[in-house]
Parts: sequence; C-alpha cells; structure tokens
Amino acid sequence: MRSSSVALIVAFLALIVGGGLYFYLGDEDLSDKQIYDDGITGVKEETEEADEGEVIMASPEKVTLIQVSEVEGSAVANRVYSGGEFIHTVVAELPALDFGFYEGWLMRQNEGQTEFFSTGKMEESESAFYLEYRSDDDKSAYNEVVITLEADDDSLPEKHVLEGSF
Repeated sequence: MRSSSVALIVAFLALIVGGGLYFYLGDEDLSDKQIYDDGITGVKEETEEADEGEVIMASPEKVTLIQVSEVEGSAVANRVYSGGEFIHTVVAELPALDFGFYEGWLMRQNEGQTEFFSTGKMEESESAFYLEYRSDDDKSAYNEVVITLEADDDSLPEKHVLEGSF
C-alpha cells in the first residue's frame, strides 16, 4: 500500500512538471534549429540541390582576426545567411578604453573601389568586446572584417586594430 502511494505521488509530480515545462516552453518546434558553440543559430533550409525531403543546415563561416596595429588584441568573427537573414558576430579580446570606442566594419573590393559599412559599436562585457549585426539583405559579398579604434562617431573607419577575411 505504501509503495503504490509513493508511485502515485511520483507520477502526479511528473505530470505537473511535464505540463509546466510544456506550458513554459510552448509548443514551438525547435527541431529545425541548431545552436552552434559560438551562439549562432543555424536554420535548416530546403535547397534546390537537395533531394525531396532532405534538409541542409546553413553553417556559419568563421574567421580569426589578427592584430594590425600596436593595440594588442584578437577576435573571432562569424557570419551566416540563412532563412532570409544575414547574421554577423564578433567576439574580441581588446584592451579597455579611456576614450573612444571600437567599431566593426564589413568591407569589399568592387571594381577597384573599397566599399564598406559599419556593423556597429562593440559592446564591452566583463571578459570581451562583442557585436552582433543582423540584416535582411545578404551581405556575404563583404569578405573583409575590420575592427577600428574610433575617436569620432561618424560613418568613416578610423584606426584599423584587427582585420581578417572570410
């Protein structure tokens, strides 16, 4: 009698916990997503080359940025275009600043001209600087990643600190 009561209580608690998790997490189907070690979420996509029903995962590209000035540092940049969204991230080990800020840029050469745009100011955490840039436009043609040290908040890259290419 006692073991059946314990079993009943355990089953009841399991039902409550399971229902609570279902309610808390919702019924969103996460089977089409994978979170990579660097925090980027990849999305399974149907492609024309895939056999019917076959799914191909869009994997992020990764590059190590190297120091190009007397400012010591290093970084890892990622990019992926998947599901109609371009995502670019950078995590950098750089010295803290007393003035100015670090800014990310994506660049490319197009018919002898350098084209570039800012991916944003780098945010500082306790252990690193980071940025995340998102766009509905595919920016994969911009193969060069640059981190600059900026004194002015304008639309021009200043002192190059770290660089790398996909």
